[in-house]
Parts: sequence; structure tokens; C-alpha cells
Amino acid sequence: MTSAGGAVAGPKGGISTVGIVVMSLDGCLTHHQEEGVGFASEADRAYFDEVLDTFDCTLFGAGTFEARRAAILGTLSRRRMRVVWTRTPSRYLDLERGEMLEFRSGKVEGILADLAARGRRRCAILGGTALFTACLQSGLMPELWVTIEPVVFGSGRRMFSDCLDTSFRLQRLRRLSEDTLLLEYRLRGEAGQ
Repeated sequence: MTSAGGAVAGPKGGISTVGIVVMSLDGCLTHHQEEGVGFASEADRAYFDEVLDTFDCTLFGAGTFEARRAAILGTLSRRRMRVVWTRTPSRYLDLERGEMLEFRSGKVEGILADLAARGRRRCAILGGTALFTACLQSGLMPELWVTIEPVVFGSGRRMFSDCLDTSFRLQRLRRLSEDTLLLEYRLRGEAGQ
């Protein structure tokens, strides 16, 4: 069950969620059809590492996992659980690491409720497109933190794949470098809006 503010209720309370993404000026999450965010600036990478330390879990799709597999596997810790949303979790059974790395299928709301029941309180939603779309459609992403990099690709993966009619309100604008901006948004109609 989803409550105001995007918290998913569990026996011990809820889990708050924030979508975090880096994109080009023309709204691409990837350089053409390449996987990953190799175009992210040093300033965004430093920000991303810093902000992830404020979350006790992350949720991302299998494509995102495959693009960053070595980095993810090389930095596992019990402090921040990583959950990969995939249609085929059985494909990854040999990679599961208890409270550090899991592969799950099913509704995102159920995954977040399970994380809340296990004591997780703050989850970063890191993409890709299908996960961002599912979270927004289900009301599970009340905040969206977008880094805008000063590049244009013309083609690439987009953040959302379906027709949506949702509006956000800018909460904060921050310059990460001379050319890179961070925009922090909150869904209109959320508490305090």
C-alpha cells in the first residue's frame, strides 16, 4: 500500500523512494543505444557516490545491472542492499548475496513493501526505462533528482516509455559544475506542495 510521500507501508513503517537519473540536454539516458551512463561527468559521478550513501537500498533494472555489473559486484556491502528488478531472477541465482544483492521479479510495490518489512527505509530508484515508468505509474516515485549534462545525442533511451500525464514541482536547483545542473523535483500534490 502506498501512502502520501511515496512511502510504501510495511509492518515497521514505510520506505521512501527517490528516482535518480543523469540525462543529456535532449532527454537521453544513454548515448544512442549503448548501455550505461558513460557520458556522466566527474561532477555527477562524485554527486552520485555521495548521495547514494544516504540510501540503505537501491532498485534498478537488469539492463542497468548488466551495464555496471563489475562495479556493482565489486562494491557490495550490507549497509546498502541492491535489488535488481528482472523478469528472470533465476538467471542470476549464483550472484545473489543475502542482504547485499537480490534479483526480484513482480510488482515494484511488493518489492518495496518487502524491503520496508525488512527494515529498509530509503530506496534510490536508478532505472532503467521500464522501472522508472512502473514506479511513476504506481505512484512510487514522489521525488525525482535529475542531473542534466551538457551533451546532445539525438537518440538514446528515454526515461519513460508510456504515455504519462504527471507534473512535478522544482524543489531545488544546484550547480554540480560549471556546465552540469542537478534538478530536484517533487510530484505536485505531494505533502507540502
